[in-house]
Amino acid sequence: IRRIYPAFTAVFALYLVLSYTFPAESKIPRNPLDAAAYITLNYLLLPGIFPIEPIITVAWSLSYELFYYATMPAIIGLFRLKEISQKRRILFFALMVVAFSAFCIFTNGPIRLVMFISGVLLYETMRIPGGLPETLSRFGILGLIGGLLALLLPLNGVEGKVAKVLTLFFGYYFLCLACFKQPTAQLTRAFCWSPLRWLG
Repeated sequence: IRRIYPAFTAVFALYLVLSYTFPAESKIPRNPLDAAAYITLNYLLLPGIFPIEPIITVAWSLSYELFYYATMPAIIGLFRLKEISQKRRILFFALMVVAFSAFCIFTNGPIRLVMFISGVLLYETMRIPGGLPETLSRFGILGLIGGLLALLLPLNGVEGKVAKVLTLFFGYYFLCLACFKQPTAQLTRAFCWSPLRWLG
């Protein structure tokens, strides 16, 4: 709440002012009760997770973050993930990727949420002691190229969307794993280049 809502509240208030200043561009319903409900649902960051048209289109990512932060502690507690071994946690989250992807194919669900699991798997993999093979940098480069190109593939429909996001999922995972596990490799040094860091 502290991380997301201060900046979001400021931008949200600006959008409300602009919506009422330029009614032709407004997405807010004219009926006062409908308008109050619509504004409340948007302020609770429910668009993106539920089929509600957002006032701020790009706020879908904040909806995903808030949903992740709210549900992950419940998942960890419900399945007692702190009490099981690291390998079982990795297996659990890998199976979650498969199950959630299948769910999204059948329901046109919010597949982009799966990217958070990529981060979880990355964290768990990073904690495995010892080094990783030198060829990992190649997988990192392939992950970067594959992830970017996947977004340009002419894949349509729900299956196409899921395929693109899963390609990005694996690309992100291998790129970050290569960079974090091999800090002296050329790939990592390239991402440490100051202009790139400033851009980030």
